[in-house]
Amino acid sequence: MRAALEARGAKLPKTLVSPAGSMIDFYDPDGHWLSLYQPSGKALGWPSAAKVRALRSAPDGRPSPARTGLNDHDVLYLFLFVDDLAGSSAFYHEGLGFQPIEVTTCNRGVTSLADGVVKYDVGATMLTTHHVGDAEHAALHKVTTKSSGGLAVGFHVPDLDAAAAELARAGLDVTRGTGPLGAIASFSDPGGHVYHLAEVSEAALARPGGDKMRHIVTASL
Repeated sequence: MRAALEARGAKLPKTLVSPAGSMIDFYDPDGHWLSLYQPSGKALGWPSAAKVRALRSAPDGRPSPARTGLNDHDVLYLFLFVDDLAGSSAFYHEGLGFQPIEVTTCNRGVTSLADGVVKYDVGATMLTTHHVGDAEHAALHKVTTKSSGGLAVGFHVPDLDAAAAELARAGLDVTRGTGPLGAIASFSDPGGHVYHLAEVSEAALARPGGDKMRHIVTASL
């Protein structure tokens, strides 16, 4: 993959190796931190390994294009950096009902806290809260625990009214509205990371991305 991306003009740093596997960090023009990740044999024995395998093997029914870049590759993790582990756990586990599939420390040494990394199965990826670690690391990677920095996470729900009511009963401040996907309900976590629930409209499903959306909401991941 390194060779394929460098052939397309990407400037990539050296590969980092940790017990979790091999990683290459890079950034988009707006500063969002991305990583290429190849799990190690050790990582494929961890509790999250079953989810990794499911995401890597899930067919989507489409012909596979030539993999000369990242097109058609899986997003295994979405990391959200937090500084309040107890508050984060209360929000995601108790408020949203997410069940942790793995609680561990950071294998790259970013944080030494035993419960500094919590992985949640959210269907098409693993939403992972990660303790922000020391100030030097945060400054190096420009990570923040406040707001989403131009990123919002969208979840599909079949019944928006019921889902929004359930979150409101759990104490969340939910805002209703409409967007390109149809009816939406929006809320934020304690750090300001933004989430949208969407009951996807037929009009949205008729657009070019509709087939992929149908796959995501119907696939057994």
